[in-house]
Amino acid sequence: MEEMLPGFLKQVLFSLWNNPLLAHKIGSRIKELNQRLDDIHNESAKFNFITNLGSMKPTNAELHSSAQKMTSEFNESDIVGEKIEKDTKELVQVLITHENHSIKVVSIVGMGGMGKTTLAQKIFKETTIQEHFKMKIWLSITQHFDDADLLRTAIKHAEGHHDERQEKSLLTRTLTNILSTGKFLLVMDDVWSENAWNDVLNVPIMNASHNQPGSRVLITTRKEDLAQRMRASFHQHHVSPLDEEDAWSLLKKQLPPPSDQVDQLKDVGMKIIRKCGGLPLAIKVMGGMLSTKYQSEREWVAVLNNPAWSVAGLPKDLDNRLYLSYQDLSPQLKQCFLYCSLFPKGTSIWQHQVIPMWISEGFIQPQPQEDDRLEEVATECYRELITRNLIEPTPRASTTGYECTMHDVVRSFAEFMAREESLVVVQR
Repeated sequence: MEEMLPGFLKQVLFSLWNNPLLAHKIGSRIKELNQRLDDIHNESAKFNFITNLGSMKPTNAELHSSAQKMTSEFNESDIVGEKIEKDTKELVQVLITHENHSIKVVSIVGMGGMGKTTLAQKIFKETTIQEHFKMKIWLSITQHFDDADLLRTAIKHAEGHHDERQEKSLLTRTLTNILSTGKFLLVMDDVWSENAWNDVLNVPIMNASHNQPGSRVLITTRKEDLAQRMRASFHQHHVSPLDEEDAWSLLKKQLPPPSDQVDQLKDVGMKIIRKCGGLPLAIKVMGGMLSTKYQSEREWVAVLNNPAWSVAGLPKDLDNRLYLSYQDLSPQLKQCFLYCSLFPKGTSIWQHQVIPMWISEGFIQPQPQEDDRLEEVATECYRELITRNLIEPTPRASTTGYECTMHDVVRSFAEFMAREESLVVVQR
């Protein structure tokens, strides 16, 4: 019976990952059991019992050692078509045009995965912007930010200095003084509410802008009325979905050559693209998944007709199309993918750090008598997540892939799946 157990477990895992309803029910039961274990753990602590229930979450030290704030760097492969070039020129002109007020907010608005950050990064790197503004600050705004940390990051990006022990009031004064020395551009990327502005950045930015007229704030957000609520003069730009030809170009960029063979699949490819709604992120993820398939009409039609396109139950702010890519993952790759969502926004996922974590959690399951291949199998998993565009190399690691980030929409999806389904771990 014991000899049959590993195969039985594998069969159970396969059934769970391919039956969302069953996985959800069992996931709920697992969460109940986890709560009972937590209660036992808390009770045992009162009596100094030694317990080791484990945790999947990276330690603070591990996160600190790999922390790398998201910056204005971007991947040129995300750029397709003339529309983004036109939008870039238009918004650069808006930013550098002097008007009779101290500060102006330029807002880039669109749903998640639409390419707002890519457009802002391209604007940020334009030569005209680099020459026009003495200081350029890029802040990636998390939903749960710390006021003092946000101020420290702004000061650092403005090439200023501060005492790590300084409180918010002193940090605010320091940032104000630094920004008052030259015309500045502040980018606030992925802003969910006006709190970061009203509670932290409003005072130093407004005060400094009185000394440096023509300074600007550029924000990317999903919130239509956010710029208006910031109570400043503003210009709003809505990011449009990609047209079909640009979407096809972006999809092909994700696929291996030769391109002439891919062009023979354009008819079915365009049907897949239409289901992506012109969202660059959805197209990249679909392209990443298709890159793991044999380039044949049969394979692509199977993707087109997959019932996972119409899955119900995901929150409306998550992209249903990610579910199809998620369902296409192997059980161990699903676990590795979900684990990556534990790295906070703005934190890099380093290959040399995450692979030992996957192995220690028991996610990596090589064939019998191949325990020495654990690291090799884990590396293959890491590389496949990159191929599928579920994690993406940073620009400075574009050739090696040793350092990756996870798109906010992909992270939100992974967090939801991990929370709803729980993680089934086979301990070796």
